[in-house]
Amino acid sequence: YGGEYKDWYSFVAPVNALRYNSNAENLQQHGLHPRWTHILVNMFLMFGPMAFVFYTKISCLLSESFTESMTKIDVIRFMEKACFWCIVSGLVFLSLAPHQEPRFLAPLLVPLLVLTSNSLWNSRRLRLLWIFFNLSLLVTFGVLHQGGVFPALMTKVVNDDNKPVSYLFFHTYMPPSFATRQFCNFDGTKAVCLSTSCTDIPLHDLKGSSPEELEQVLELQLGCDQSRNSHVILVSPPLSFKGEKDISPSQCNVGESFLCNPLWTHWPHLTTEDMPEVASIPKFILGFQLTMYNVTCKS
Repeated sequence: YGGEYKDWYSFVAPVNALRYNSNAENLQQHGLHPRWTHILVNMFLMFGPMAFVFYTKISCLLSESFTESMTKIDVIRFMEKACFWCIVSGLVFLSLAPHQEPRFLAPLLVPLLVLTSNSLWNSRRLRLLWIFFNLSLLVTFGVLHQGGVFPALMTKVVNDDNKPVSYLFFHTYMPPSFATRQFCNFDGTKAVCLSTSCTDIPLHDLKGSSPEELEQVLELQLGCDQSRNSHVILVSPPLSFKGEKDISPSQCNVGESFLCNPLWTHWPHLTTEDMPEVASIPKFILGFQLTMYNVTCKS
């Protein structure tokens, strides 16, 4: 982020990050959270039992930090105190920004391990809980969470003679566009694409837009009122459209002016912003799916 500033500090990453994250208008594009989100939610989401152990020891560590003489502290105690204040200062500093994601707390992992590893390993229950917590998050964030976004980029569903106007990603995380860029063979003579979407087809991230906004984008892209013979590739969870409760899982309701046919599906895929419904088993299973649709104008 360089923005409109030309001063030297605009290119110093920590200063630049602070300037960007201190502006609420910038962070509104990513979502605003309460200031206590890191302390009460993200610490447990990122570190699980380690956060619990840290919070149970915090009063003791605070009292020792102010009462124990520095001349009597050995190396181990000094390291514990240094790690403790790294965590506290890091939490306070990161909580100043109104946009708070769990991954922002990753730098606290090492000092938390130093402070809590003995307590976790010496307790059989905490040790088992620690293992279960990590395995659960490995499956959730390593397999399920947004698991279909990257495969969707790698999937060739159209040929070069019938290219879509664009690829639209709706109610997913930002697709990693770097994976759609061209690269060359080792001999440097031929450009090779990772997927069809990386040729000359624009890729648009609609984030968590409303169904009405999606319909407006489709109208702009397809130009149904101008009788264009074109189509758009739409990648979205099936239950993110308006009226999704009344449609077949093989269709999507993106507006009365459009036809929408599925080309490819990926399972499992979890979008936490659109959690699967638990009211019925079919809807629950469908909630773990990401589908690629071919959208055209109705004739």
